[in-house]
Amino acid sequence: MVFIKKIKVASFLFLITNCVFGQMTGINTQKPEADLHVKGDMILTETPVLSTQAHVLGVNDKGNIGILPVVPAKLMFIQSSKPQTYTDIGSINKFNAGDEFIVAWDLSEIVTNNIVAFNGNPSNSDMQYFEFKEDGMYEISGFINYSPNITNKYATIRHAGVNVAIQYYENGKWKNLAGARSLFSIDYADLSQTINVAPAIKQFAKGDRLRMIFKRPTSEFGIPHEKSFGIHRPTGTTFTKGLKIIAY
Repeated sequence: MVFIKKIKVASFLFLITNCVFGQMTGINTQKPEADLHVKGDMILTETPVLSTQAHVLGVNDKGNIGILPVVPAKLMFIQSSKPQTYTDIGSINKFNAGDEFIVAWDLSEIVTNNIVAFNGNPSNSDMQYFEFKEDGMYEISGFINYSPNITNKYATIRHAGVNVAIQYYENGKWKNLAGARSLFSIDYADLSQTINVAPAIKQFAKGDRLRMIFKRPTSEFGIPHEKSFGIHRPTGTTFTKGLKIIAY
C-alpha cells in the first residue's frame, strides 16, 4: 500500500490520501472498490470542447459512473382543448379588480407524466396544483389562448392587458417563476391571442408545488375585460392551453 500525502500540480499543493491496491486507486478511502474510487467532492474546470460525439454519463445508487445506453425522459406535458371562460358578474368583477385566476386542468388532459403528482380538485379549481415527486432541476413553460372579449370599440382607453405566470409555492405564498404580458388593441380585443410563457429553470425539492395563473395587470390597467373573457380556442386551432415540465 502506498500513501501519497502531497502532489504538486501546476504549482498548486493538494493534500490528499491516495491508496493503491493492486490496480485500484482510492482517494480519501483506504478500501477502493473500482479502478479509481473517489470519496468526496470532485471539480473539473477548463475542460476542452469535444470534437467527437459525446456520451451521457450516469451515476447509480452505489456511486458507479458509466455511459448511459438510453437517456430516460422525465417530463410532464398537459394540454387542453377546453375553453375556460367566465360569464358571471362575480368573476368579472374579481378579475377586473386584479384577482388571480388559476389555469384549470383535468387529469385526462395529461399527455405524459412521470415527475409530478396532480392535485386536481374537481369541485374547486382554486386548489389545483402540480407537486414534484423528487428533488431535481426542472424547466417549466406554458401557454394559453386568451381573449378579454371586449366588444365596445368606442371606449376612450384603447387597449386591454393580461398577465400569465407560472408560480411556485414557498413559505406560505405563491410566487412568480416566469411570466408574460400581452396587450390587446381595442380594435381586436374580442379575438384571442396565444400567450407563451418562456421556459424557466429552477431547482425544486420533493413536495414543492407549481401552478399557472392569469390576471389583469392591475385594477386600473387598460379597459376592463368583459363577459366571456378568459381562455378560448381560436378558430382553426386544437388546444386552448398547455404546460410542460422537463427534468434535468
